[in-house]
Amino acid sequence: MAVSGADEHLHLFVYLVWFFPVLVFNKLVNGPTTGRWIAKVLLAVPGLLVVLLSPRLIKVFNEDKGILLAVYGLSYGCFAAMLNVATRHREEVIVERERAESLKMEAAILESISDSFVSVDAAFRPGVHERRGLRGVWG
Repeated sequence: MAVSGADEHLHLFVYLVWFFPVLVFNKLVNGPTTGRWIAKVLLAVPGLLVVLLSPRLIKVFNEDKGILLAVYGLSYGCFAAMLNVATRHREEVIVERERAESLKMEAAILESISDSFVSVDAAFRPGVHERRGLRGVWG
């Protein structure tokens, strides 16, 4: 809209800058699977907009603004790459923490099951009832 209007063409840069926080918000809020797909779309949309609007951009902007668009594209791509590196490490830490908690829970469950089997095994061993004075009850 900023480019197709009669004036105020520099508002295009304001709209393009909003992709930075949207990309960060997507990485921090969405899960890894959903976030990857949305991140790919968010990475492609600004470039796609500039390519689709390039005939109009050439008419509206002079050479200096074209260089600004190129710098924006480069900085946005580098920012997205660095954000991917940082959040990939964060996701690995979260997954490993959840895996460790799951293993602790499984260990506790297996320990309680083995304790149950040991107590049941001890209760039904021959000679245990005589020692406990339960011979009359169990036969």
